[in-house]
Formats: sequence, structure tokens, C-alpha cells
Amino acid sequence: KCVTPVYDFSDNTASVPVYLVLDSASTVGPTILKAENISFEYTRDAVITSVQPDHGPTTGSTAVSLRGIFELHEATTACRFGETGDIIIASHVSKNTIVCVTPVYSLVGDDTHVTLPLYLSYNSGVDFEAIGAAFTFYNPPKPLAVHPSSGPVSGGLPVKIIVLNNN
Repeated sequence: KCVTPVYDFSDNTASVPVYLVLDSASTVGPTILKAENISFEYTRDAVITSVQPDHGPTTGSTAVSLRGIFELHEATTACRFGETGDIIIASHVSKNTIVCVTPVYSLVGDDTHVTLPLYLSYNSGVDFEAIGAAFTFYNPPKPLAVHPSSGPVSGGLPVKIIVLNNN
């Protein structure tokens, strides 16, 4: 396992060749081998300027727009809600906007909501980076009754919906 060094570049991405350095016990020194047809692509860190909306129900299916400055590898950008959440393939709306649809989330115990950090991946969900933004899942209100429960077909009757709100 290796760790990449810091890379300073002026373009948005930089592809660099990969070398394998074999440490030798001999006095000749290390052997350096270039890995043929293998490269590593550096990308800029994501800078998210807004997350809209930043909360939604645990039932999922909330379209979350992420706006900012980040790499757009259209076929490979993925989102994750929380450190171990489902991998969600992002939809690209524009150069600076992607949309991720929230998965179903199960709250634990008596929790009524939970705030999870957002992560982005530029390689189909293999590696993720925290982007400094979060999303809050909450239990949606549950309709219990409607009063009155019937009315004229002509409409126009005000009704009151009673809900259980666990928030």
C-alpha cells in the first residue's frame, strides 16, 4: 500500500505515471520500475458552496443539489450519505451542479433525526472524500385523521389534517 505525495498543478487534473521503487539490500541502491500503461490521476479537492435541500425524510428519494467547484467525471461521480451509506451515482445537471438522490435511512432507537456528512467519489464509489457538508434525515409526519372526513363533490370545503410529528 502506498500514499500519494502532494501534487501542485494549475489544471483541474493531472495524470502522472506510476513507478515502483524496490528497496534493495545491495550496495547498488534501489531499483526503479515504471509501471507500463498505469497512471494516477490527481483531481482538485471539492469545494461545495451549497447543498439544497440540506434535510429530508427517512423515506428517501429527496433530490439533493450540490453546487460548487469539483471535478466532473460524469460517468464516475458518486455520493454517499454518511461514512458507510449506500453508493449513489450522481446526475450531472451543469458544470457546477450535481444531484444525488437520498436513499432510505433507518433511524436508531428513539432518534427523530440524524445529520450525516456527505462524501463524493470520482471513481464510481471506490474512494470517497468528505466534502464539508451534511444532510439531515428526519422522520416524516404521519397523517392520523382528516376532519371532516367527507364533503360535497363541488369542493371548497376547508379540512383539517391531524398528523403525528416526531420531529
